[in-house]
Amino acid sequence: MDTVQLAAYCIAMLAEYVQESWLAELRDIYAVPTSGEENQSSQAQSSQDSFPNPGQKRPRFDPKELAKKRAKEAKDEAKRIAMAKEASTMRSISSFFAKPNK
Repeated sequence: MDTVQLAAYCIAMLAEYVQESWLAELRDIYAVPTSGEENQSSQAQSSQDSFPNPGQKRPRFDPKELAKKRAKEAKDEAKRIAMAKEASTMRSISSFFAKPNK
């Protein structure tokens, strides 16, 4: 978070407890835009981020690398399932110290 966003966050928290005149003064001191101006600037920034630069090329995906990655994920998932199955048959260590039932 940069300082302007942090200041805007703090001022928004204070908005519940302080009069509007104090908020306006704080916004002027810390150069924080009002909520309407902030929404417009954040919408403009998000619209710029959502469209990639058409001049840049997208990276190519090698099918072999993608297959290796999927195989590794499947192998890791199989290991996780096997460990969970093995752990389900084990007794907890505290059960060895329990009082025997008569």
